[in-house]
Amino acid sequence: MYKYLIVSFGYNDFLSGSMVIFQRCVQYFSELVESGVG
Repeated sequence: MYKYLIVSFGYNDFLSGSMVIFQRCVQYFSELVESGVG
């Protein structure tokens, strides 16, 4: 799966996509913590 993504989008685009996914995961985790605490 990851190899397919790298081949399809290229290395630079893969890094950019990883950053976007990472930011969304952090945002989701933050919302999850807030909802859990609140």
